[in-house]
This record gives sequence, structure tokens and C-alpha cells, in this order.
Amino acid sequence: MACRQPAAGLLHRRSDLGAGDSDCRQKNAAIALHRADLDWSEIEQREGFRVTTPLREITETAEAGADHDVLDSTVADLLNCGTATRRQLLHAAQRLGARAELGVERALHVALP
Repeated sequence: MACRQPAAGLLHRRSDLGAGDSDCRQKNAAIALHRADLDWSEIEQREGFRVTTPLREITETAEAGADHDVLDSTVADLLNCGTATRRQLLHAAQRLGARAELGVERALHVALP
């Protein structure tokens, strides 16, 4: 099985983007701009821009209440590829709150029965 990078923004009909504390204004209905205080461990540098890590994307997707099947398969892919551990997923979800934690715990139960 080939490992693929999960992309929470692709799970919706719009793109979800995170931004730090800036005066950036949202100008397009197809883009949901989320402001958050991100730890450097939750950011990856790409050519010319930064993105949140797959771990952060999954926990944000859980917090948003994404479809269980999508979340379950994405968590399973993340674990199978070795991109994150069960412990890392739980810790990241705890930082976002109860809804994220519940979604991730449920997906982990499905992925690791």
C-alpha cells in the first residue's frame, strides 16, 4: 500500500487554511481561514509556504465533526505510514478539545481494534 498524505482541506467542498495572528482578510467563499496559535511542531515548510502537519490536519478534521468513515480511514493511513503514533494523535486531539479527542479516539478504536 502506498502512503498518501492526508489533507483535511480536501475532505470538504472548500479549502480550510490556517493563519497565525495577522491582518490577513478572507476574500473568497471557497476558502475558510482559521486563525490559531500553532506550535512550530504543527507546521511544515514547503517550497514558498508553510502548511500544517498531517497530524494537525487530522485533529482539526475531527474537531470539525467530519464523516466518521473519512476520519477512520485517514487515521489508519497515518498510522500505517508511520507519520504519527497513537500517542501523538491523542495528545494533539487533547490540545484542541473534547470534540477532537472523541473523534480521534473513535477513529483509533476502528484502526486499532
